[in-house]
Amino acid sequence: MNKNEISELRLQLQLSIVAIQEKIKISEEKIIPTYLDKYNKALIALDSGNENEIMRCLNLIENCFRGYMETSSIYEQEFLKEMSKMETLINNLSGHP
Repeated sequence: MNKNEISELRLQLQLSIVAIQEKIKISEEKIIPTYLDKYNKALIALDSGNENEIMRCLNLIENCFRGYMETSSIYEQEFLKEMSKMETLINNLSGHP
């Protein structure tokens, strides 16, 4: 993973975390705090520099966006937009389409 990829991941993780925190303020959905936990762990892993740990944590958040979309009919939510961007970054990094 190069510096540019790490910077891009860090920025999108931070944007996603803020959006998820805002969602938590207005939602009682039990799943949303679990997303926040996964995203925070990924950010900590990214800061650690341990590539195996980074990839493990990124894999844990990779399908959060899709999973939520299966349970909700409200697609235009800020936290979903940010999670979608994060998933795209992860897929690009791992070489998935």
